[in-house]
Amino acid sequence: MFSRFKSNLLCWYAEAMCQGIAIGLCEVLMIVWYSRLFTNAVDLGIMLTLPAAIGALAQAALTRIKYISTHTLAITSILTQISGLLTMAFTLAYVGGNPYGLFIGQCLYWIGGMTAASPTQEILAKAVSVKVHNQFFSRRAIVITVITLACNFASAKISENNLNAILLSQFILFSAFIRFLSAIFILRSKPITNSNSSFALEEDTKSNSLVSIVKLSLCICLFRFAVNISSPFFSAYILNGLGATLTLYAILTAIPLFVKIFCLNNWAKLLDENKKFEGLFIATMAIALGPILTGLYQNIPALAGLQILTGISWSGFDLISVLLIQNMYPRNITNKLGLFLAMGSIGSVVGGVLGGLHFNHYKDYESLFILSGVMRFATGFLLLWYLRRHHMFRFHELNLKHGLATLITVRPSLEAAAKLIPLPHRKKNG
Repeated sequence: MFSRFKSNLLCWYAEAMCQGIAIGLCEVLMIVWYSRLFTNAVDLGIMLTLPAAIGALAQAALTRIKYISTHTLAITSILTQISGLLTMAFTLAYVGGNPYGLFIGQCLYWIGGMTAASPTQEILAKAVSVKVHNQFFSRRAIVITVITLACNFASAKISENNLNAILLSQFILFSAFIRFLSAIFILRSKPITNSNSSFALEEDTKSNSLVSIVKLSLCICLFRFAVNISSPFFSAYILNGLGATLTLYAILTAIPLFVKIFCLNNWAKLLDENKKFEGLFIATMAIALGPILTGLYQNIPALAGLQILTGISWSGFDLISVLLIQNMYPRNITNKLGLFLAMGSIGSVVGGVLGGLHFNHYKDYESLFILSGVMRFATGFLLLWYLRRHHMFRFHELNLKHGLATLITVRPSLEAAAKLIPLPHRKKNG
């Protein structure tokens, strides 16, 4: 049993490395390409949100198909994602970067990637002991982040003065090959005997879990709507509004990933102490504050500092969101996570379109960020109110001082990062 558990860990760390390479070489440069390709803000907002929304809706539908194994669904989805990468590479290399070809490729990419997410999480949950799941989840995320960060810098440096369709297609082709390797590592993962999650819904929520997940998803839908009023236009703001170079853009977008490395284990520690509400409250409020400060301070040093806040808040929010669904519905995560992500993506598209219309009318990035921040505060409080109403969390038990202290303590995360590197034991003399 121990050897199987150890083999599973190695497979999932290797899969994380492949995932990081594929993301680092492909997604960031595609966002830069779209920011240069589309001059209309609505078109840009749609291109950066609609394919992901289509992917999420496909995930919600495909994960409900019966008589298909979790492994089969995961591998088929990854192959679909690879076909999307190949479509984008072909479009860039032979069709001159036609927007329609890129859109089809993006849709296939997100359909495959998002559909693979929930069955992959289910396979991972069965392959790792529940006692170490939170820590392993955060450490695996650290591996993905480190590799993504390195590939971001490498691709930006190579493409600094030479980002063209042919070079971008070569990066995408390599990403497709690496993603194929990640599918092989998933196939090698074997289930182990696992125990039930210690977290459960209140009895009144258990009796109608579908209604509960729909209401929770609606809250996330509204929050994602508020976020994406400004989020799709951050790259255009940096590259076009502030005139930053591709390398400087890569540095700014890498800061949240770098911060994530040091704080993910702190988030996991906070969750292990059953402080999910403290974590969600801090993350939500910080996510809302970020764009308001971005709108008020239009300079690179200020944005670099705000990217630190972004890294801390979003790493916690994403981690808590997935673990919340997984802990609430340990035996049915595939269906529930599919619905959760689908409704969130619908909100993202609506927010992206509204943000594009706002920018086309006012031609002002700053007011766009401030509007998004105000809406994030409103929808964030709605989400927290919903969770309090259903007795998942309680306001009177908030201990924000303890939560903040846990998140900004560096030592636990450095310890976790060190454990990723197998150092030889020094023999004692005598």
